[in-house]
This record gives sequence, C-alpha cells and structure tokens, in this order.
Amino acid sequence: MILAAGLGSRLGDMTNSRPKALIEINGEPLIKIVINKLKSNGFNHIVINVHHHADQIVSYLKLNADFETDIEISDESSQLLDTGGAILKALPLFKNNQGVLVHNVDIISDINLGDFYNSFINSSLDAQLLCRHRESNRKMLFNNDNLLIGWKNFETGETKLIATLPEKYQAVSFSGIHMIRPHLLTGFELKKCSIIDIYLQLAQSNIIGCTIIDGGYWFDLGKKEDFEKISLLLNRYK
Repeated sequence: MILAAGLGSRLGDMTNSRPKALIEINGEPLIKIVINKLKSNGFNHIVINVHHHADQIVSYLKLNADFETDIEISDESSQLLDTGGAILKALPLFKNNQGVLVHNVDIISDINLGDFYNSFINSSLDAQLLCRHRESNRKMLFNNDNLLIGWKNFETGETKLIATLPEKYQAVSFSGIHMIRPHLLTGFELKKCSIIDIYLQLAQSNIIGCTIIDGGYWFDLGKKEDFEKISLLLNRYK
C-alpha cells in the first residue's frame, strides 16, 4: 500500500494545486518513483489511498496504464483518515493475508523491499517497522530484543509506553516503511488515527518488531526546502 492521501501542508504552495504524490523529483513524480520501486522488488498488486486532489492521481495512473500493475484506489475524498485509518479503510482491498507492505509516498530509498517482505513473511512477527538512526524529535522505542515498547517526542517529552521502560533500550526513527499482517486490524474501529498508535496498542499482546537499516540512502521529501538538496544527492547514486 502506498500512502498518498496527505495534504502536503509542509510543502507550502507546492501542493496548492496538486497532490504531494505528483510533485516531481528530478523530473519524475513521487508516485511513479515509489510504484517503480515496488515493481522492481517484485510487487504487482498495489493499493493507493487518495484525498487531496484525488482526481489528479487517478487520472495520472490511468494515463500511464497503472504502470502495468494491478492498482486499486482507496478513496478518502470525503475524509482524510491519517496513516492508521487509511490502512483500516483499505483492508478489504488487500489480497495477501500473510502480510502487507506499507510505504509512504514521500519516501525514497535504496532499501531492498523484496528482502524485507520475505524476511517478515518467514518470521513470527505480527508487524515489522523499518527504522534508522537519524535526526528526529519523534522516535520509536524498542527493547534489546528489537520489540516495540513505546514512542517518545524528545522535544516535548511526550511519551507513550506499553510497559515500564527498561534500563537499556534504543530510540530510533521510523522510516515510513513497514509490514503488517492485516488480520490484526479487523477489530479496530474505522476512524482517523495514526498507525503508530495502532502499533502501540497491538504491541501489548502481539509481536511488533524492528529492523534497523542505516546503510544506503533514505530520503523524506516532506519539506519544500529539502527538494533541491535531495535532487542533487540522488544524482550521486545514479
């Protein structure tokens, strides 16, 4: 699933008349980059949620024959549901009950998503978050077994814990890429909510793991001032 419904408010006037998913980096829209990334890693059924300028995304996909993949649209035009609600709404569209990979549309990386998917499918985990050691105020907290135990905003001090914080733990930044077994979500009420809050709730009785990948490149195209810098950096990897 590609999460592409966001307003892109941090991008200012760049998203006044178009969705974030269609903003270009080095001449290619973000949605195209992520779809091609998924295709090259073996994925052929993709669910995409839409809200802000939804018609433009649908038209773009149609114009490009869905990039020769099986694409389904989860329409949030009437209400933006945030990352958690988006996945809950899309549940009926998922065809693989073993696991669904979720990828933010504004994340560009060289992470091998096929390897990540296969390692999760063959594991005993109920969900798995890709994380990195990078600068961020908001971080996921994991114990020494790489199991989710909480979340913390290190700027405000706000903390959400599922158990007493152990003496030794690690705080890492979520990458916007994760795997989940969709049957875990069937009991949740469909409403606007964060996937992080869902994971914290699930972690009380399920195994929510973490894989840390610090090598290669990973970029978050969330801010207007980042685009030119990231465009130049990506050119170095070609």
